[in-house]
Amino acid sequence: MPTSPVRHAQETDFDPVQVALWKDLLAARAEVRRRRRSPGRQALSQSHVLLLAALEAYIACLVERDRPVPYALRDEVRLWRCAIQGDRLPRRASTPASPAP
Repeated sequence: MPTSPVRHAQETDFDPVQVALWKDLLAARAEVRRRRRSPGRQALSQSHVLLLAALEAYIACLVERDRPVPYALRDEVRLWRCAIQGDRLPRRASTPASPAP
């Protein structure tokens, strides 16, 4: 069954900005994986922030071009936003026990 030239052009013409942002996203994910294996929490936290920025830039590109945003990407952004926000909250060494009545 022959395909229409318009449909074929849409499937094979890639937006160079979108491709570059996708490559940035893949590089950010690779950096997080690399940092997980090395010592130093600060460097890992920074790579998480860069990954979130790459995810948000890629999603913004999709939205700007009226392309669908996969649910997995939306969920991943939500997860990283919460994780990064949680990292910035002060932590307690232990939860104080409530006094017995």
